[in-house]
Amino acid sequence: MAVERDWQVGRARRSSTSFCRPWQTASLIVLLAAYSWGQNSKSNNNNKDAHAGFEYRNTAPGVRYVGSDKCRSCHATIYAQYAHTAMGQSTSLPGKLVELGWLNKPTEIFNQKEHRHYQVFAREGRVYQSEYGLDGQGREIFRHTEELAYIVGTGSNGATPVVRRGNYLFQAPLSYYSAKKTWDLSPNYEVRDLGFSLPVTADCIGCHTGRTQPVVGKEGLYDDPPVLELAIGCENCHGPGELHVLERQTSEPALDGPDRSIVNPAKLPFWLADNICMNCHEGDIRTLQPGKTEADFRPGTPLNDILAILKAPIDPQATESPLLEHYYSMTLSRCYQGSGGKLGCQTCHDPHVQPSPHDAPAYFRDRCLHCHAEKSCTLDLKKRIVQQPEDACSTCHMDRQPALTVSHSTLTDHRILRAPGEPYPESAFKASPDTGFIHVNAVPGEDSKIPPVSLLRAYRQELVRSHLEYKDYYFSLLDQLSKSNKQDPFVLSAVAQKALGDHDLSRAKAYAQKVIDQGSTAAYDYLFLDNLLAGSGDLNASIDLLKKGIAMAPYNNFFYENLAARELSAGETAEGLATIRRGLELFPEDFVLREMQEEAVARGLIH
Repeated sequence: MAVERDWQVGRARRSSTSFCRPWQTASLIVLLAAYSWGQNSKSNNNNKDAHAGFEYRNTAPGVRYVGSDKCRSCHATIYAQYAHTAMGQSTSLPGKLVELGWLNKPTEIFNQKEHRHYQVFAREGRVYQSEYGLDGQGREIFRHTEELAYIVGTGSNGATPVVRRGNYLFQAPLSYYSAKKTWDLSPNYEVRDLGFSLPVTADCIGCHTGRTQPVVGKEGLYDDPPVLELAIGCENCHGPGELHVLERQTSEPALDGPDRSIVNPAKLPFWLADNICMNCHEGDIRTLQPGKTEADFRPGTPLNDILAILKAPIDPQATESPLLEHYYSMTLSRCYQGSGGKLGCQTCHDPHVQPSPHDAPAYFRDRCLHCHAEKSCTLDLKKRIVQQPEDACSTCHMDRQPALTVSHSTLTDHRILRAPGEPYPESAFKASPDTGFIHVNAVPGEDSKIPPVSLLRAYRQELVRSHLEYKDYYFSLLDQLSKSNKQDPFVLSAVAQKALGDHDLSRAKAYAQKVIDQGSTAAYDYLFLDNLLAGSGDLNASIDLLKKGIAMAPYNNFFYENLAARELSAGETAEGLATIRRGLELFPEDFVLREMQEEAVARGLIH
């Protein structure tokens, strides 16, 4: 154990088209069968509202996505209009940085806190970012350069590059910020240096692109190519288009009434249409329903079938509005509460059209005047005219505030105020006594209970944010689940962590092993068990586990740090040094591996 202490990983964790072809006819038959399945499922379910989306046949299982280009030939005008919106340009290739003038020359940033230098530059039609460090004499210690694969963001607030390492996607250290017209550290990097190892998760990039191919259960891993459609596309809001396209190509006659072969959000109930927007524009606590992934959501079906969106009651002492919660903020408005359910996202926003900054004030003012009269405004017209922008309702009623979670950015507060300083309605402070949460996307008129494991995940998210008022909820529910013989890996992991907190190392190790045996692919679960094994002196088991972890997640630097430490502590010097070298090839910026290398040199292990 003395040797083990010598090689401890010594630092705090940094948490982590005009005619029919035979194949088309066959496909249509398959799709109609899928539609029948959906209808049968609907008729066999007593919960009518929860499956209201099956009124649109493309929500049935088996209907595939075909891409927005298939829509262009019949919907050319809308397609062209939408292509000029922010959503229609949500993700692009790196060459856009040069085209927009964001990278006219190489840019360099120095992070004094971490003593790291960063560069972004173009070379021979490709764009790169580098991170490097210098010693006291100005000599380069290391350099890590990656080619940019995608640019996420339109520039309304900014844009963040993504790099591809194998089939894994990672955030790049530098982002472009429109307000400053300059490059600076990417979100999360202002807290700590993450190199090129912060995974881009499926839920994140899925809301900024048309279609991606995430590998289920493997954080940051995608099939090739990772992104099938760059910008947010038609099917993100209308659902998969295969059935609609095939019926039109085969001249399948439209039935009387609305076309049910593809979702039309304008024809949905307001709450169900808003669910489409909430899928990406409503944040805070999002917890998947058991057995679901983000890709399972189909527009036209209740979002709550896939994930529950929860939030803590608003703190009466809070001075900032929950800006990233557009839908929930809207529901706190007197406009919304007085509309009888007839105010929704589409009341003000047409997803197909985005007015220019010059036209936007008048455009949205006109939306307000659909419900309000000109004389409703008590502010003198002369004062409204001199405002910037002039005579804009949003100037007084929908303030723009700094986005606390995104540097150098502002967002519109979607709580429409009657007057500045208007207090929150009482509903903002009231949570369910059973859960302690407000269930933001509960299906109207239904008892939308949250499955226990999903609720446990939500409590964990709040505790991670230091919201300790959920501590009792969390441990009470965990106690119930631990007695129910549930084998869910998340529950087993939580039991293992609690056991460690209770100093029951034997129970902690047993449950941590169960998590791995149940097939967990979470790096945290591997690292947790590794620490327990190494702490009990079982270095061989620890080494075997970490090797499996590297095979599962080859771009996780923590695995290399721990494996090198365990191998050296076990006397496997050659293997440990090889692990350090391999880790530094992948993560030259990793200061833990660099310190281990320097210590090995000092001990004479490396000549």
